[in-house]
Amino acid sequence: MIPKIGLFDFLFWFFYFCNLLIFLLIYSKWKLKNNSQPFFFIFGLITKLIGGSAFALIYLYYYQGGDTFGYYKSANQLYDIFWESPRFYFEIIFESNTESLSHILSLAEINPSYSRASEEWTTVKLLSILNLFSFKNYLILTVLTSLVSFFGSWKLFHFFLSYFPDEKRKVFICCFLIPSVVFWGGGILKDTFTLFGLSIFVWAVDQILFKKKIRIISILYIVIGFGISFYTKAYVIIAFIPALLMGYYVFIKRNIQNKLLKVIAGPILIIAISIVGFTGIISLTENTKKYEFDALEERVKGFHSWHTHQGGSSYNLGDIEFTTWGIISKIPSALNVTFFRPYIWETSNIVVFFGALESAFFLYLMIKLLYIQGFRIRTKILSNHVFVISLVYCIVLGFSVGFTSYNFGALGRYKIPCLPFALLFLMMLSQKEKPKLPIDKKK
Repeated sequence: MIPKIGLFDFLFWFFYFCNLLIFLLIYSKWKLKNNSQPFFFIFGLITKLIGGSAFALIYLYYYQGGDTFGYYKSANQLYDIFWESPRFYFEIIFESNTESLSHILSLAEINPSYSRASEEWTTVKLLSILNLFSFKNYLILTVLTSLVSFFGSWKLFHFFLSYFPDEKRKVFICCFLIPSVVFWGGGILKDTFTLFGLSIFVWAVDQILFKKKIRIISILYIVIGFGISFYTKAYVIIAFIPALLMGYYVFIKRNIQNKLLKVIAGPILIIAISIVGFTGIISLTENTKKYEFDALEERVKGFHSWHTHQGGSSYNLGDIEFTTWGIISKIPSALNVTFFRPYIWETSNIVVFFGALESAFFLYLMIKLLYIQGFRIRTKILSNHVFVISLVYCIVLGFSVGFTSYNFGALGRYKIPCLPFALLFLMMLSQKEKPKLPIDKKK
């Protein structure tokens, strides 16, 4: 059901939007007055708010339907329960047992459309909390989800900026100006919360693991970020584990000064990290049935069939054999479709067209990178563990979504968590090194 948006809703939204912007402008001038970041703070905030609003308006008046309205309707039902019976509301929010949840919902005389799937239900519960401050206004709820997205991107901005302090503009582009992320990552969708969770998780893990700053707030961010990402889209955070471990391996090895110790430590670190990573991934997938290895083939085939029959902006990777080699052989084509397609001539609507322009820019940067770095690219990548994390994460998640999506519209949403990492990798490594100035010799 599409919400009815009248003149009052737009006026209320405009009032809310302006007051929020003024408050955060004052906050940025006060909190960030000792550095040059207020500009990036406000510009990034405006970008997120505009992106979320564009998403809402396009789905209201162009698509006139979609999951976003199902989430909104279900969140409204929980909103009503909160004011009628706060006890019921908190029982619903914290109940994890499916049968008990169904019983509580029946007592509350509601049947949310997204209460049966765990990922969607988690999103509904998160939205219901924000809905307490939006008064069931779809546009204002979109503003609040955009604000959540901004906070996550701001943390990711600081993570990247800590390693590339002289590249503020490029880092800002990576975090706030990628069209797909701006559009799909700020509206009333589970992708917004997944992106937020991953971003604060990455920032907090970097603080503890690489910068050795162990603080309560960082631990809290890790718990919240991991929990939100895992319970909205588990594969996004699972794909990050091997990237994090490989980055940590490079970080440790690079900081070992003794050459003999470095040679000895290399294989030991690889084995230890591989065991930890494999054990962690197995443990996570066992706790989420839809990601168990035995169920993946059927899920992938289901995605292929459903998205292909939708037509329009569908694609395929040819015949697939669900064997180890059959899947590995599709890695290049899956990565190509994730980062460099759709091509301009494959577009079928305005949203996919903008995605094609974005993919063309990524392809340009990739060609530029290979031209400038050539055979030195391996050394350049290993010079910074952030490059390693970005590359491995883009390969793992990029392959996963490219191999399963089979629809450019769906792919545009599924790939947004890795796009900031991909763009950072391409932009930083595709720039020419500044020539070293000759040192004046003393006469």
